[in-house]
Amino acid sequence: MPREAYGQTFSPFTAMSSPATLFSVKIASPRDVAMEAAMACDVIREWNAGHALRDHKVLVPMAEPAAPSCDMLVAFLHPTPGAPMETMEIEIGSYLNETKPVFIYLSEARTAFGHAGATHEDAELCKSRYAGRAVVDSFKDEKEFRARFAQQLEAALQLVPNSLAPCQPPDPLPDDESDSRTTAAASAAASPSPTPAPAAEISTLAHQLLFAACDDPEAYIGRLKDGNTLKIQANGQQFVPPGDDAAMAQWEAAFHELVERGYIRDAGCHGRLFQISSDGFAWLKTQGKSPVGYIAELGSV
Repeated sequence: MPREAYGQTFSPFTAMSSPATLFSVKIASPRDVAMEAAMACDVIREWNAGHALRDHKVLVPMAEPAAPSCDMLVAFLHPTPGAPMETMEIEIGSYLNETKPVFIYLSEARTAFGHAGATHEDAELCKSRYAGRAVVDSFKDEKEFRARFAQQLEAALQLVPNSLAPCQPPDPLPDDESDSRTTAAASAAASPSPTPAPAAEISTLAHQLLFAACDDPEAYIGRLKDGNTLKIQANGQQFVPPGDDAAMAQWEAAFHELVERGYIRDAGCHGRLFQISSDGFAWLKTQGKSPVGYIAELGSV
């Protein structure tokens, strides 16, 4: 039966079939680089859009808990409380021993090497340890990571043959597009923003989240929801304590408060990444708060 979509009628039998090999890609990251993990998934989807039909390869990004064994590994490596570097390095070693493609990224931004007394020497040690066996690079912000990962993924996949037998992929990383609140919030952010409200009308948590985002070099707020787990991150800080349903509801409400006021806008990554809007910066200015990094150089636009 023909179907109608976007005002046009099409037949499902006219679709061109094209065999492709699926490659599962594990995204392994500490909780305080959740935005980078979301961007990695977005870069992978963009690669699929441009290469799937031509190269007959499809990359499937995987959530860390659901991906015990994949065909490739993208690891964000730096010391984090509760997730020591040794744990991640063991997993990296297992992938390298199986000669699987591995991408290792070290964040130089925010507090990346400030956990547990870590220093810049950790980055140099990691680069020397894995040089020649994996793609190892560092980045200062999410924008730089996105550009480097896209370029390095493109180069590496040219060397991966279609005949490589991939592992059977587990369930892919939830896209969260079914989350109606986020979809509605993103639509609200895209509409004309209201006049900024006085500081007294903003909740304490919303105030804290917006100030943290203002200290981020790109004024980003990341929001990841996977089942009953919620992560809201800004400037390298994870705000939602794991396993605390009451706190999760409070931070969720604070996030949507900022969206509904027009203080943050959808910045892509399928509703996972938001950025302070011009109205948000205008409100921050009334609080004596100014942006940093290239956002400041652009005049908060």
